[in-house]
Amino acid sequence: MTAMILSLLVFLTVDSLVLAQEESGKIVIGETAKIQSRILNEERTLLIYLPDGYKEAKNRYPVLYLLDGTAHFHHATGVLQYLSARGIMPPMIVVGLVNTVRNRDFCPVKLDQIPNTGGAAQFLKFIAEELIPFIDGEYRTHPHRTLVGHSFGGTFGLYALVRNPDLFNIFIAISPAVVLYNTLLIEDADTILARRSTLNKYLYITVGDEPDFRKGIQDFVKTLECKAPDDLRWEFVDMEKEDHMLTPHLSIYYGLETAFSDWRLPDNVLEKGLEAIKEYYKNLSGKYGFEIHARVQTLNLLGFKLIQEKKFEEAIEVFKHCISVYPDFWMAYHNLAYCYQQTGDRELAIKNYEKTLQLNPDNQVAAERLKKLKSNK
Repeated sequence: MTAMILSLLVFLTVDSLVLAQEESGKIVIGETAKIQSRILNEERTLLIYLPDGYKEAKNRYPVLYLLDGTAHFHHATGVLQYLSARGIMPPMIVVGLVNTVRNRDFCPVKLDQIPNTGGAAQFLKFIAEELIPFIDGEYRTHPHRTLVGHSFGGTFGLYALVRNPDLFNIFIAISPAVVLYNTLLIEDADTILARRSTLNKYLYITVGDEPDFRKGIQDFVKTLECKAPDDLRWEFVDMEKEDHMLTPHLSIYYGLETAFSDWRLPDNVLEKGLEAIKEYYKNLSGKYGFEIHARVQTLNLLGFKLIQEKKFEEAIEVFKHCISVYPDFWMAYHNLAYCYQQTGDRELAIKNYEKTLQLNPDNQVAAERLKKLKSNK
């Protein structure tokens, strides 16, 4: 089997979706955690999703905070896993918050017609002072956060944006009930956003076939049009064919895809080679606030292309860079050894075939090549 075929096989294999499986045969998509809140005076349950390979790797990850966690954890983590596995967005940790008193936590003001409302300020304080520090302490996180909320949860998302915009980087507000808090949210947005000369955030707002929600959301959008800083990227999407209970899944999918619209490497950058790819991800790292590298599949594909063109010296640089970022990726050592073999560097070919076999003892192609190299002195 040629290096070309091996590279292609790995490209396809790494991109496949892997689900964690317990010894019992059950599929596992997450775990639970508990946090005792002094601010809310209660214990809160969290649903935690960790990206594939989290326990084996040392990487840090952005975090998506998901309101109404019980209702949305399953489909939201599925969307995130699907998009991240295909390079549309980064892998993320998901923290789903299980509700206790939903109206209290999500509603900014006390309403006579709805019981237990008006505690959003305390809930936002809980997130900022207790929840986020807890997650950052327990898991390997990057300081890049996304907040997703539906209905009253979407209302809270807009409230968080105007009251503490620095807490999250991405806000996905799905069918927010703005109409009940029209004066508060619109006035807050009008006043607070007007004070900010810069606000490097992304907001994605949706509404479905929901006449009672539409007017308030449109008023909020008009405020954004007039007062939002230039660097507040935002989008309003009218999902007029969907009802209130069907907007969440599509909103999470398209909201994440749009928020990370530049995450996937453009073809014209790939064609320019390794240095252009490094520069692209250097700029992307500056934008998102944490270190980002090209995907292992991207580097493997570039190296494979250079091998096909018999540009072995350039391919060597690609695979060396790949190893510096992904030191446990056995195929990079295999392809690097092959390149050294083609350039006549026997010692380095042997060294890298030995390394790939250390990581993947079942690599029969490498074993055969290594045997021949050692016997042919």
